Amino acid sequence: MTILPIVERELRVAAKRRSTYYGRSVIAGIVVVLGVYMHLISGFLRAGGGIIIFGTATVCLSMVAVVSGFASCDSISKEKRDGTIGFLFLTDLKGIDIVLGKLAASAVPAIYAAAGVLPVLAIALLLGGVSARQFWEASLALLNLFFLSHAVAMLGSALFRNAQNAIGFPFLILTVYLIALGCALIAEDSGWLTTCMLLQIFNPIYTLYFAVSVSSAPSAFLYGASLAAVHLTGWFFVVLASAILPHCWQEKPKKPARLRVWWEQRRFGNSAERTALRRQLAGVNPFLWLVSRRQFGPGTIWAALWIFAVALASLAVWEIRTQNDRWSDIYGGLFIFATVVVHCSLKVAIVSATVNPLQLERANGGLEMILSCTPLLTKEIIAGHWLALRRWFLAPVMAVIALGLVMVITASISVERGSDKVELMWFIFAASVVLAPDMMALGWISMHVTMSQPKRQSPIGIISIIAVCVTPWIIIGAIYITSAALLGMREPPAPWLLWIILAFAIDIGLCKNARRSLEMNFRRWAVSS
Repeated sequence: MTILPIVERELRVAAKRRSTYYGRSVIAGIVVVLGVYMHLISGFLRAGGGIIIFGTATVCLSMVAVVSGFASCDSISKEKRDGTIGFLFLTDLKGIDIVLGKLAASAVPAIYAAAGVLPVLAIALLLGGVSARQFWEASLALLNLFFLSHAVAMLGSALFRNAQNAIGFPFLILTVYLIALGCALIAEDSGWLTTCMLLQIFNPIYTLYFAVSVSSAPSAFLYGASLAAVHLTGWFFVVLASAILPHCWQEKPKKPARLRVWWEQRRFGNSAERTALRRQLAGVNPFLWLVSRRQFGPGTIWAALWIFAVALASLAVWEIRTQNDRWSDIYGGLFIFATVVVHCSLKVAIVSATVNPLQLERANGGLEMILSCTPLLTKEIIAGHWLALRRWFLAPVMAVIALGLVMVITASISVERGSDKVELMWFIFAASVVLAPDMMALGWISMHVTMSQPKRQSPIGIISIIAVCVTPWIIIGAIYITSAALLGMREPPAPWLLWIILAFAIDIGLCKNARRSLEMNFRRWAVSS
């Protein structure tokens, strides 16, 4: 008898894939470049400088761990849509066999890549400032975070049939963890130590924090408790997915419940609203109406921005009242956090809004039917999709850019010259300037990768974000490393102006190439799907 046969099969398949081996080399190479970059531009040759490199690499790997979980989001839900998962339940397989098999298929390559990075991460031990305890505890915390991320995605994939819902579930859990992080900070400042400890123990962010903190008896106890709690939480998600899957894999008939009818009316509008929207949008571009039928699509982005703005303002007011800090004192924390979260959310949102409609219409043959049975041209379809994206994102992006400039002006008034916060002010300014071209480039490159890739499970979002957002910093790192090696420049100038120039150049190049390729090959890609 073979124990966990799907796991064994998936492991054998993963062992034959080239990406399993290339992924480890690529991730390890990126960490090496990052470490050399930090070492040369900041002058960390002094004793104890390894902690900076170690902390930076740990934060980057934690982000990779969170993003890698989205590879598991559509693993089971795709089988539901294709109608193939029912054949597995005709055998002696159980839910735990299928869930663990899919988990092995999607998580093992990411965990292999993380394991390949850990020896590179140990180089920070040679530079000083990092103990062996910190290295091993951070390594276990990172592997734990990889497992938790994929377990959450697996639960979402077991719960939902639709790919968008399966991908949205990990975002919901991530939001819950971020809210718990803020609640832990508030509970700690308010003196609610028991509540703060419970929130910290179950949060994987604190597991990494306890790992890199100074060695002491309480922190060692909290680290062990947090590591065990997060690991058990991951297994709880896996067991819950295994228990749910046998009961929700079939496509059941939709009952005309009042709540469902109300939700559909709120989502698409009633008959009169749908007719008015069709007349309004179809007259401009029929494909614009096809991908913009949801009534509250643009309102969702505005609602999310307002909720985040109210929460951030409340936290700022609370910080000022409790700690008597000035705006210049809380600027470095809250403003930077707001900029990173809002900009990253908008960029992920435009990738999702670009990819999902095209994938849906391509999978059900809608694109082929439009090209074959209507007089619409390729340029008109692409233009209609861009009109839909403008309808969703133009006003929110302009508002975020304006808010970023207001933040820069506010900070420039309150921050003293020569302060370290001046660099943060320039960071917000540069991020606001490159936001609009980055959004356009993300839309074009996502559209191009979606149509050119034959498989729906291709990592379109990761490819787009790396091409647009990561490439400028790779070039900046290469320039700084070359300057430090050839010119002996130990303290190079701030990279904000260079970031703006490179971002505009890369975005313009990507937009032109993607647009030219789409106009030439769109019909062939749509028909060959």
